[in-house]
Amino acid sequence: MKKRFNALPVILATFTISAGSLNAADVDKSIEIRQSYMQLVAFNVGIVGSMAKGKSKYDSNIAAEAANNLALLSKMNYQAMWPEGSSQEDSDHTRAKMEIWTDAEGFAQKHTNFANSAQNLANLADKGLNNLRAGMKELGGSCGGCHQGYRTKK
Repeated sequence: MKKRFNALPVILATFTISAGSLNAADVDKSIEIRQSYMQLVAFNVGIVGSMAKGKSKYDSNIAAEAANNLALLSKMNYQAMWPEGSSQEDSDHTRAKMEIWTDAEGFAQKHTNFANSAQNLANLADKGLNNLRAGMKELGGSCGGCHQGYRTKK
């Protein structure tokens, strides 16, 4: 079996370093970074979600890779990507609600829920389609829980 290079740790390190060096005055850059982060999440959710919905063939190796990527993404220090002053009230380039900052504890709990469900999915993804579906249901709930409370609709 051919071993594939997993670039995700390198990408994560780059985002973490870049995000960590930002200050609150660089709102547009922080928004750009968090949108890139969310694109990585969406890309990997799309892979396992397509399998769970039966739109693509279940492949335990690919499912495990995507789920492991999600677990890695969930472990990033996300806080630098959401500096105060980067809500939809501050910029036209985001749908982030002010509640991210006014309910920081609730927002942190939503991220913890995402991290826990992403890790659970990583533990289940290669153990059959029904297990993948169960993990995706939990992950979807954690994503939706955050988006409903902390992101405006399009």
